[in-house]
Amino acid sequence: GGNYRNAAPPAVRAVARIVHESDATNGERHRILVAILLRHPQLLHDVEHAFASLDLAPPLARLRDALREWSDVAESLDSGDLMNHLSSAGLADDAAMAVAPTPVTLPACAAIGAMPADAVDGWWHIFGFLNLGQLREELESARRAFEQDPTPETQRRLTALGAALRKIQSGEPDGTDLAAA
Repeated sequence: GGNYRNAAPPAVRAVARIVHESDATNGERHRILVAILLRHPQLLHDVEHAFASLDLAPPLARLRDALREWSDVAESLDSGDLMNHLSSAGLADDAAMAVAPTPVTLPACAAIGAMPADAVDGWWHIFGFLNLGQLREELESARRAFEQDPTPETQRRLTALGAALRKIQSGEPDGTDLAAA
């Protein structure tokens, strides 16, 4: 039985290494999701439930809390107004880190000039890599909402979620694989 005992440590080390890489990649996914919302705060309503479920690092969690509080009182969900609010709340460094081009360049969906539809599609695509089960739940919820109330808004949400799930199932990367490199 000696060989069996000797075989266990390498497997444990391999698992630990994979988890570490996954943490780096997931940390970048979290950062990109926050960056998309800093640049496109009007999307918060569509993604709020999923966004609240993420276990974010403290700087990103502070930004999420500030974004949610601000969105409750803001007259319009404008990125410039949000960034000014975050600066006045002492979160300028956290916000700068979230939208920084490192360690991974932000995807086009997080660009200030991205179309809202592209931004929300990208948000759900990246979220799906973090929590595929919840993405499927959000899709089912969106399907029911559209069936009960077929409006342009419910259709947009259903379309964005469906596109995100198809991209993940087809193996389309979200660009954060570079985070662990």
